[in-house]
Amino acid sequence: MSAAGSSQWPSMPRTTSRTPRPSWHSASGIKKEPQTAIELDDGESTQVTAAATPSERRFDEPPLFLQINDRRMNGVQNGVPNGVQQAPSQSEAFQFMNGSFGGIAKKLQYLNDTLGDLHSLGIQHDVQLPELVLVGDQSAGKSSLMSGLAGINLPRSGGICTRCVTHIRVSRHQTWSCRVSLRRKYGYYPPESGIIEVPSLTDGDKFPPWKEENEKVLDFKTLDHPNEIEDVLRWAQIAVLNPSKSHEHYIPGSGHATVGENAFERATESTEALFSPNVISLEIKHPEFPDLSFYDLPGVFVRPGNPQENYLVNVVKNLAKMYISHREAIIIWAVPMNVDPMNSTMSKIIEDSHALDRTIGVMTKADLLPMDEGARRQWREILGRQTHKTGHGYYVTSRRPDHGLEEQNRWEDSFFDNPAKWPADFVEFRDRCGLKQLHLDLSDKLGEAFGNCLPTIKTKVGAKLYNAKRQLASLPEIPSNVELEVKTSLRNFVDLVVTRLHGGEFSSTYQRLGEQFRDCLAGMKPKVIVTDSTDVIEIIDDDDDDDRTPVGTPKRRAPEMAPPATPSKRARTSHSQVKREDMTGRSGSVPPPGQRVRGTPVPDIGPFSKFSPPPSRKLRDIKETIARHNRAGQPGLVAAEVHEELCRQAVSPWQGPIMEFQQAVMKEVRAIIDAALNEAFSKLQRRLIYKRARAALHAMLNYQAEETQRFLLKMLKIHTRQLFTLNDNELGRFRAMEEEILRRHRHMMRWQAYTGESGPIKPLEQLSDQEKEAENKRRAAQVEKMGKDPFQAEVDVFAYVRGYYRLASSRMTDTVALILHQDMIPEVEAKLTREAYLEIQLELLPEKPDIYEVLMSEDEATARKRVDLRADVEKFVRALESIAQLEARSRADVAENGYESDHLDSAI
Repeated sequence: MSAAGSSQWPSMPRTTSRTPRPSWHSASGIKKEPQTAIELDDGESTQVTAAATPSERRFDEPPLFLQINDRRMNGVQNGVPNGVQQAPSQSEAFQFMNGSFGGIAKKLQYLNDTLGDLHSLGIQHDVQLPELVLVGDQSAGKSSLMSGLAGINLPRSGGICTRCVTHIRVSRHQTWSCRVSLRRKYGYYPPESGIIEVPSLTDGDKFPPWKEENEKVLDFKTLDHPNEIEDVLRWAQIAVLNPSKSHEHYIPGSGHATVGENAFERATESTEALFSPNVISLEIKHPEFPDLSFYDLPGVFVRPGNPQENYLVNVVKNLAKMYISHREAIIIWAVPMNVDPMNSTMSKIIEDSHALDRTIGVMTKADLLPMDEGARRQWREILGRQTHKTGHGYYVTSRRPDHGLEEQNRWEDSFFDNPAKWPADFVEFRDRCGLKQLHLDLSDKLGEAFGNCLPTIKTKVGAKLYNAKRQLASLPEIPSNVELEVKTSLRNFVDLVVTRLHGGEFSSTYQRLGEQFRDCLAGMKPKVIVTDSTDVIEIIDDDDDDDRTPVGTPKRRAPEMAPPATPSKRARTSHSQVKREDMTGRSGSVPPPGQRVRGTPVPDIGPFSKFSPPPSRKLRDIKETIARHNRAGQPGLVAAEVHEELCRQAVSPWQGPIMEFQQAVMKEVRAIIDAALNEAFSKLQRRLIYKRARAALHAMLNYQAEETQRFLLKMLKIHTRQLFTLNDNELGRFRAMEEEILRRHRHMMRWQAYTGESGPIKPLEQLSDQEKEAENKRRAAQVEKMGKDPFQAEVDVFAYVRGYYRLASSRMTDTVALILHQDMIPEVEAKLTREAYLEIQLELLPEKPDIYEVLMSEDEATARKRVDLRADVEKFVRALESIAQLEARSRADVAENGYESDHLDSAI
């Protein structure tokens, strides 16, 4: 290999080539164990047995392991709650390694059993556990390697089996068995288009369209013969890739999808997802294999077969990075010997993840090693740890995937011992050749890693258990007397609602809303512009006494002649500004009786402010309406249809304010009911009874609101169908008032146009009786000069319309307020008091069996949290029990072998 090629790998301390295996037996046949001195904190040293390196141990020797110990967990130490440990110090770690766990050095199986138990419990999602992670490029011989490590025939096709994660735990047992389960931690949320683009991958979304959720473990099938595993595993992968369907649908022998000719091929072609980060878990009991637990990841690749699957390139890389980044993970990197390792995509991922020191390289496909000297030298340098260095070195395997496992093992042994097949210049690496040696060494490394971090794991699991119990205790408990609590809460609720509906606060609010509704309708009274373009009059000369000009007919100047600039001969111009009425109904500066005067604020109409007055009419529009309804032969008469049409138009915009009034009142009623429910059911707000009661009350209020709206709309229809009243006196009074307002204002505008003078008009209600009498005389004299108003009839008609509007709006205000106050609110109260609506909806009347138990169940979020916390507590307790069993076995071994040990109090 060239220097340039090797420089791409991070530099590590150079090591010499492996020395020959030392003799472990003296001439007398007694095995000698090398000793090493370890310095203690107090300066003393002691001799402990050092473990042989994996490559130096004979196959028939038990693995050796340094002893580990734990701290006692009694009471609260340094602010840490009972049952919760801190991470051990360096001194404590040494004591842990040299205490009651001494016997584990001879029985590494105990450690791997415990580690497997913790993995099966899912502790790795809460506490970082040591794990083996098998990675490699696509077609790197990973499937054959995994099959050999697991001792089973696994699917080796390049299709479906590469689309999800497989977790395999192998443990020793007298009989063979395999339990297959699915671990779903990600939910599937595909886009509507079904197309996933590469930019969809982000730091927070690494496996689109999969989203992380709470993990669920689903049992798939338990087997008792190895021949079944390949078929079952294939269908388990199909189940993982069809998340919307029940996994039971794909269980061989019971699922409907597995029945029929070419069932698997059809299922493979129609999976919902092309990839899944979820895990298929295999717990295998094997009578001959040592304990092992590892994750097999899909092989990384550069180009997919279909361009629409380009996103999978990065998704699979993200999955590999996630597992490789686990600090306690030991990486098994499969690299085929028939491919230049410099072309490996996975090597770059491992290097970028700073995981080379935790990596074991496994050279696969040794039987395909090129025979040229350059290739052989390259691989010898890698095995000799001269280039492409990894923390745990390299192993070599050669598997025949088309043969049975026993035949593969025999063939592999004969292959590495046959110089004709395996080059003689590789003989020095024989102790790292073959799956059997790799299998044992991996088991040792995993157990050692677990033993080294066991104190920290135990501490963290204890802390997790403490926190889970504390959160569980914080959730509300079920009352001791459920029936009494429910009935008391219902009674208190009804009492609170009735009291507040009849209370002063609600009455005051209702009064305010009613007044705002009244003022809103008053402000929507029809308006009229009392000036017209024909009111423009120009006087030629104020002193003109030409007797030939009739009284009231002003003389006009020719258009081309400019008016004189002298005061006695000034131009008379029309009133330039259109006088309109404001929201209170006042016209210009002349307000109607009872309304605000100039300078007073506009009334606050609250939620009704969105309803503005209708557009002001023009006198000519009214004239056209009169003309349209004129009857032949009846000159000077205004048809009744004119008043009918204009009056109906005036009251037509009322629906909006009426609905707003009803909704505002119902909003206040709803607020009273919600507050009373929260107060009366304060102890039950996380129970189903509260959720059901609230939903039932809102449904009742919605129904009552709809019923009231129908009633109000019917009343509105009655009021707007036609002009109608039997109250002649009140109509006459309102009409006279509006007529006076309009005539006075119309006269003032005409006079200003006639004289050219302008100025404020004093409101009518501010005039004294003497002032009113004087004004009437002036107006009579001014009419003689100006002549009769050409819009007299129009003013009279609109005065009638406005008078009727005031009568009808007053009538509607009282009608709506009466319906809401005396019908809608009493109906709500009656349902809660006399009709026992809530008790019926809660199925307490008649009482349904076990209804109180149902009503006391928690709301979905709290119930789900309680279930999850209980599962966590059980999980952590079982994890600590498994660790306690490991401690007990360790103490038994220590006692049996005569090791000195302090007594340990159980921390469980």
